[in-house]
This record gives sequence, structure tokens and C-alpha cells, in this order.
Amino acid sequence: MRNGKLSILLMLAAFQAISLPLLADKGSYTYSGGSFSTGTAPGQSITVTTAAMSATGAQLSFSCPITTYGAGTYQINWTCSGGAVSIATPDNSLVFHGSFHTGSMSFAGSGGGRGGHVAYWYSFSGAFSGTVTAGGVTQPVNGSISQYVKTTSQLGSGSAAVSGGSLGWNSAYSPLIVADNANFRIVASDSITGVNLSAYGAAGNGPGHFGNIAGITEDPSGRIYIVDSALDRLSRMDNLTGKNWIQIQGKGTGANHFNSPAGVRIDAAGKVWVADAGNNRIVRMDDMTGASWTSFGTAGVGTNQFSAPSAIAFDAVGRIYVADTGNNRIVRFDDMSGANWVSLTEVLSGPYGYFVTAPSGIEIDTAGNIYFATGGTYGYLMRVSNMIGANAVLSSWSSPLTSISMDKSGTIYVASHLSPGLAEVQDAAATGYFASSFGGAVVQPSVVYAVPTPSPTPPDAVLSLSSLTFANQNVGESSSPQTVSLSNLGSTALAITSIVASLDYKITDNCPASLTAGASCTVSVAFDPKGTGVRISKLIVNSNGVHPSISANMNGTGTAPKLVVLPASLTFDAQLLGSTSPAQIVTLTNTGTGPLTIASITPAGDYSETNNCGTGLPPGSGCTISATFHPTVAGLRSGTIAILDDLTATGAKQIVTLSGTGTATAAQFTVSPESIQFPSQGVGTVTAVQTIVLKNNSTKAASLGTPSYPASFNIATSCGAMLAAGASCVFHVAFAPAIAGPASGVITLPVTGQTSIAIGLSGTGASPGTAPVLAANPASIDFGQITVGDNPSITTTLTNTSGLPAAISSHSLVGAAAFTITQYTCPAILPGKASCTVEITFLPVSTTPFQNDSVLTITEGSGAKTQIAVTAQAVANGN
Repeated sequence: MRNGKLSILLMLAAFQAISLPLLADKGSYTYSGGSFSTGTAPGQSITVTTAAMSATGAQLSFSCPITTYGAGTYQINWTCSGGAVSIATPDNSLVFHGSFHTGSMSFAGSGGGRGGHVAYWYSFSGAFSGTVTAGGVTQPVNGSISQYVKTTSQLGSGSAAVSGGSLGWNSAYSPLIVADNANFRIVASDSITGVNLSAYGAAGNGPGHFGNIAGITEDPSGRIYIVDSALDRLSRMDNLTGKNWIQIQGKGTGANHFNSPAGVRIDAAGKVWVADAGNNRIVRMDDMTGASWTSFGTAGVGTNQFSAPSAIAFDAVGRIYVADTGNNRIVRFDDMSGANWVSLTEVLSGPYGYFVTAPSGIEIDTAGNIYFATGGTYGYLMRVSNMIGANAVLSSWSSPLTSISMDKSGTIYVASHLSPGLAEVQDAAATGYFASSFGGAVVQPSVVYAVPTPSPTPPDAVLSLSSLTFANQNVGESSSPQTVSLSNLGSTALAITSIVASLDYKITDNCPASLTAGASCTVSVAFDPKGTGVRISKLIVNSNGVHPSISANMNGTGTAPKLVVLPASLTFDAQLLGSTSPAQIVTLTNTGTGPLTIASITPAGDYSETNNCGTGLPPGSGCTISATFHPTVAGLRSGTIAILDDLTATGAKQIVTLSGTGTATAAQFTVSPESIQFPSQGVGTVTAVQTIVLKNNSTKAASLGTPSYPASFNIATSCGAMLAAGASCVFHVAFAPAIAGPASGVITLPVTGQTSIAIGLSGTGASPGTAPVLAANPASIDFGQITVGDNPSITTTLTNTSGLPAAISSHSLVGAAAFTITQYTCPAILPGKASCTVEITFLPVSTTPFQNDSVLTITEGSGAKTQIAVTAQAVANGN
């Protein structure tokens, strides 16, 4: 099985005439004839039609779509997957439908030249899954096909008959237990593909711990026995939960002691047998109390002697077979006295002899045939009819075989140093070779044990996914569904009693109350969180299956948007009828954990707006609304801006109130700007000062009262008790947040004989650790090698990634004097989505290295920093 494929020896052995009764649990056949053809490009197919199967009257057809095609040094290679595999007899006593998991084919030629005798070979192998009906039973199965086609010319548009082929399958419900010594545990699955996986164990030397698992078996009640060669221990537990753990442990040669035990078996009477490899003996006891402890064998190469025995088996009359690993032989004896001792050291197959090198596993089928595996450079799986090696059948594997186990139907499971390390085959010729690694859960299994199962197999529910992960979803908003297939691996009907999950997940399905053998149905799951944060649940299927309850883990994170509207109201100065005021700004910031959807932004009254909000805001982002006042009637004019969003499941409307006064004559006062909104500013820091100008447009002096100022803002003014006609005064305002979060307020200035002047102020305090909103491109500057005396420049572009204005409080270039900022275009406030540039010039005067010692830092008002590494290497002219 070199590289997980059939070797030439295996293929030739597999094409012996093989036929079995028509059973769904297992099938093993040869075939030939029909029509073979192949494409030569991905999307085309490798096909076989109407090839006759041995002793069945059935015909095989398949089509495997090509995924790769290419010529190697000595041959052409194909891979394929999918397509269809079908088998049918005229009376439908045998019907199979399935598809390939994988397939591969090679093409090579020989002969030619003076000798002629040109021959071309197409060698194909593929692993498939599907459903077979045989002997009146329908059963999901796994299996494989291996074939060769010999022609006298390379195929193009033509075809040729299949020269020889074999196929085999085994029930998809074929539970196994394997030793995963890399992770100090045993792992069980309902099939070689790894469905309904469970595991038990950890490193250590106490109950539930393992050092090196060397042998596994079960008794008729299903209790699991394990020998551990590293811990010199025999243990037993009821199941893979470790329930009722009991052990016999101790290194030594006496009763209740072992030395590197390597195999364990239970006989027909329920007695426990151990291959005690380090003590070169076989041990038998009545039970896990060690009662009636008996040992047989001594070290040596003769009769009644062993060298590191590793496996034990029994035939129908109770004779004992031992893989005598160190002595490179199989031995058989009648009882613990060694009566009728006989050994087998070499197997003849055709003109060749094969030594029984380091046998590692042994099994006896119901007909008394002996199966065993060998180690050595190339492992072999062998079958003989008796202890003189009659009727030998074998297959060659490219690595030593570490363990074999046979199920009740006669399917053989092999553990080896191949990748993947598990395979099932129908016979010693390796017909129906199907390899897997428990879905990748066990990379290199050392021991395999086939759990006995009834025939027909019981119903067995399996989900196509073991877990479902959903993207973040807002509370009250359901996600798109994910689908999971629920299948019945058994050959009898699966009664489904319920399919459930927590309220955070919506479930719909098309599953019937009774799922027939091999059938599948679909379960759709949508994430509909009822709260924020991680929402963990399970999709649980309850049935009458082997596992009454199976599940798939589900997780997603519930999120919720949080919209901050700042300010909540705007006041406009008196505005001449028919004219439009300067714009005032409202910012929308999503400070929540989920995306905010904005359905509409709608002004009402004598007001208009423009915005850069689009249809929504991701978490942490914002946008701006520019509102203007255009009075149509004199007097107080009220209005609103309504923001319709999804803050709640039914939608929410955020209202910004607007007010202004329309006047038929020019306003007495103008304020510019009429409001100020500061960008995000770090708590405990102060922004740059912004100026508001108040102008008296009338022909008379105005009497001003004492202004009142809101908290969180530092304000100074030149406005006194009187403001002369045509004169102006100013307010100098800085934002100084004391706490994180939005802050707003109004400068109120009383004016004798008219309504007070109101100037809106707002801003957001940023907490320490606030992420920067400026992104640099390129994110680092590397001049490379520059000749001394040259002075190249590189420009980096800073972009405000948020939809809100960002303050730039400072910039600096720290490091080597050879780097200087030669152009800087960034304003103190950079609008949302806007960009500016910084140009750096490098002027080396010596060949001093300038690696990793200069940094351009842009500091935002929030305190966040964007840092850009600046590097270069100066070289002398000509170097």
C-alpha cells in the first residue's frame, strides 16, 4: 500500500476469482470486460460501463470526474472525485449506488523498439461510499475499486475493455476502537470515517491514564480491556467514560504482574488472556481479580517458548494461536500445557516464499482460516488455511503493520505506519481497500479493535457536522441558515423522536418520523440570539439509534448596536426668509457590539440634511449629518431629523429636535459657527481651541448679560456687557472631557430686549486604549539601499477610516537625523473618510545603517497613536 495506494502485488492478488453470497454487510468481487475510456482534462471523466462482475450476473458502471491531469517523468497521472458508481443485477438482487471520495489513475507503457510488443497500462483505484441492497437488506457502505486496463495503444477518443478489476465494500456502521498513543487515549467511532467520535484518556499512570496502549479487546457485555506496555498494566472499564475502572498493575514475573504486555483477548468462557511480551509468556486468569492466574511459556526459540509474543486468537474448538513476534513465527497449541504445539515461519504463494517476519496481529475466521500481519521493512497481510500454510493469499504493504482486527462479517481492519494509518479490507488480498484516519482524529493509530455488531446492523444516527459556528448576529435578527445532514448508517429504520436546540437557534427540518436505512434528511439551523455575548448550544437529535442522543456543538455571539446621536438638538440663529443657514453637524456613532442598519434619515419642517451614513454603521464607526435651516415663514420654526434604525427588533426612531427663527429682515446677530462638535478627545486632555464669532449687525449697541457655560468645556470670551453696533466679540472654546462618553451643552448669552443666543457644543471623551482611526499606506517606509548623497522621498497617506472627524493633536519623527519630514498636509481636524499625506526625505551623508531606529508617530486627539517605521541603508557610490 505504498503512499496509501495498492501495490502491484496487491493488485495482482486481488484479481483472483472472488465471490461471496449477496449480503449487504460485506461484498467482495472481481470484474472484467465492459468499456473503459478516459478524458485528459479536468471536468472530463474516467468511465467504465457494463463490466461483468464475478458470479453475480451484475454489471458495474462508474464515472469519476477528473480533478487533475498531468504527465510525470515516466507516466501520466489522473485524480478524480465525485461522479457515480452503480451496480445492478438483472433481477435487482444486488443494487448499489454511490460516489467516489477519491480516485487516482496512472498510465505507463512498455516495449517498443526492435522487440516491439508494445503494451500500455491504465491502473485505477478509488474509494467510494454509497448504499447497497443485497439479500433483501439495504445498507450504507464504504468500499473501493481497483482495476487495470491493458491496451496496445494509448486511448484518445476510443475505449478498451477492462482487463481485470476488483471491488469490495463493508457496512458503514462498523464501530472501531483504536489506540491514539500520541495523545495517550483510546478513540471510538461508528465507522472508519470517524462518525460519532468519542475519546477517553490522558497521560499519566492512574485510572484513566495511559502510557503506551498495546492491546484492546471487549468481553461479551461490551466492557473494554486494555493492556499498557509502558505501565505494565491490564485495565478494564465499562465504556469510554471510564466507568467502573479496575486494573491489575505491577512490573514483575509473578502473579498479577506484567512486563510490557502487548496483547489481550477474551475466550469463549470469559477468561482473560494476555500476551506478556516482556516475560515471554502467555497469561490466563478467570477475571480482573487475577483468580486462577496461570502462565505458560519461557524465553527461547523452541517448543513452549516465546520471544515477545504480541497477539492471541482462538479458533472454534478453542485452540490458541499466538503471534510470536521475536521468533518470527505463528504458533498454535491446544491448551496451557502446550499440547500439539505447531509453528508456521514461512508462507508459499506461487513460486515465492514469504517469511513470517515480526507478526503483529492474528485472527481466525469462522471457516478456520488464519489471518496475520507482519512487520519488517514491508508489511504483509496473509491468510492461510492451516498451520502448514496451505492456500496462501497475501497483499504487500509499504510499511510494517502494527495491528489487525476482524469484525463478525469477516472485514479486516489494519493499523499501520501508513498515512492514513487505518484501513479496512475484505480479504487478505486487500480487496475493497478503504483507508481513513477517523477523520483526522488519530494520525497514527497503533492498535485497532473491531467491535462486534449484529447483522443486520442497528439504526445509527449521524450528523454531517460536529459543530456549527455562526457569525456575530444582532439580537432579534435571525441569521441565514446553515444546513446539516442527518443520516442513518444502519440497515434498519431510525425512529427520530426529537430534534432540539436552545431558543437562540431556530431549527427547521424535512426529517420523517422514521428514516430508512441509508437515507438522509436535512436540518436547517439559523442563529437568532436572545441576548448579547457568546451563545453556546447543541443541536440534539434523539432517536432509537445506537446512540439515543447525538449532538453537534453550536456557537455564535449575540450583538447589539448602540447608537449615540450628538447633539440631540440643534438651535439655529435667526435666518432671513428664503435663505439657507450655514450647516450644523450631528454625529451618529455606533458604540455597540453589532452593526447598525439605517433605514432612513428624514428631515421635517423648514430643514434639510445631507449625510455620509449610507445604509448602516459597523461597530465602532460613525457618520455625520449636515443640517441646514431655510425658513419659509417668520417666527419660531420647529422641526426634526428622524433616524430610523434597528436598535430594536421592531425598529427604532431616533429624533434630533431642530429650532430656529425666520425673520423678514436681517438678523440683529450672527454667530459663526452656530455650533461646534469636537472630535473624540482623550479623557483628561484638552483640545486645541476653536473660536466662535458673535457679530452685532444692527445700528445700535446691544446690552449683553453674563453668559453661562456647560461642563466639560473650557471657555473664555471677549464679549463684555455691551457690544457696539457693527462690532464683534469672540468665544474661545476647548473640549476637556473628564469622563469617557458623549458630552454636550449650550453656551447661553442673554441679550436685553430679545431671546438669548444659544451656541451648541458637543464632543466625546475617549477612554485610554482607544484604537486609532487613522490608517497609513504604506504602513512602513523602507527606502532600501540609497547611495550617499542622494535624497529620495517617500510619501505615506493617512486616511481617516471612520465616518467621523478625527483630531490630529501632534506628529513627530524620532530617530536618525538623515530622515526629515519635508511635507505635511494633515489638518488639525481630518474629516471622516478623508486623507492627508506626510512626505519623508532620506539624505544620508555616510554609510551608517539606518535600520529600525526611526519612527513617524501621528497622535490623535483620542490619545491613539499611528506609528510608521522608517528604515533605509546607505551605501557608498558603486557599492
